[in-house]
Amino acid sequence: MRRKIKIQNSSGIHIRTAAELANLCENMPCDVKIMWKDRTYDGKSIIELLDARIRKGDEIILEVTGKEEDKTIRKIEDCILRWR
Repeated sequence: MRRKIKIQNSSGIHIRTAAELANLCENMPCDVKIMWKDRTYDGKSIIELLDARIRKGDEIILEVTGKEEDKTIRKIEDCILRWR
């Protein structure tokens, strides 16, 4: 399952948000990938999320595969959209 999400947080994905996202993904029963600029990043890796250098206004594609895809993608999307 895939979903396109626009990053609205003024600082993009930085250390706090990367940690929050990676910790959330780590506790999900699915594989989580984030695609941006022709690259794929592991959603469970803080290092990979920081390496992506995703900024405000960037559109990412969230890809979730495995058990409970619907629930997982909704939780991750809610987390990202709460960032301000």
